[in-house]
Amino acid sequence: MSDRIWKTYKTRMHSEKRYRLYDRVSHLMLSYYTLCLISYSIVEIGRPNTVPYFDVAALILTVLIFACSLIVWGFQFAATANSYRDCYLELQQLYFNFQNTKKDNDAYVAILRKYPNHSDRDYQTLLILQKHYYGEPVTEGGKIIPIPRAQIAYFVCRWIFFWFSTIAVFGLPLAPAAWVINDTLCSAPPAP
Repeated sequence: MSDRIWKTYKTRMHSEKRYRLYDRVSHLMLSYYTLCLISYSIVEIGRPNTVPYFDVAALILTVLIFACSLIVWGFQFAATANSYRDCYLELQQLYFNFQNTKKDNDAYVAILRKYPNHSDRDYQTLLILQKHYYGEPVTEGGKIIPIPRAQIAYFVCRWIFFWFSTIAVFGLPLAPAAWVINDTLCSAPPAP
């Protein structure tokens, strides 16, 4: 039972980290897009109307950013992370005071009932990181829990996809900036 408590609280730690990351990335992304939109609008104020329908595009993007902020707020990433943190702190306390009694088993179940369950991906993250990063494989009943290669490949692909797509989404506003800079440089009068 103590192995199960340890695995559960360690997995909940990975869940908390994942939701904290989602919270930070979504906050930064919304702030970044808002800043880009404001910057483009300011740059466009002092120029003749060189970008057709810029005002309409800016309005549409403003509404999209607002809608995305409401959606992200609805996911409650920070609150979910806090919930996982509270859960693993209670589980840690139970683990360090574990006596293998029915009272301890009941306390374990009571703690799990109070909080949302973690996902399989967080458990996979625990297994993979414990073995390949910390060098301490997870055991159950004294035996090492095997990790199939497909699970490791899925973990790596998921990690690469997350960061690649995050970087790509942050890079999207740079295309209009490059267009505006290029347009400005090309339309500048030649130096005498």
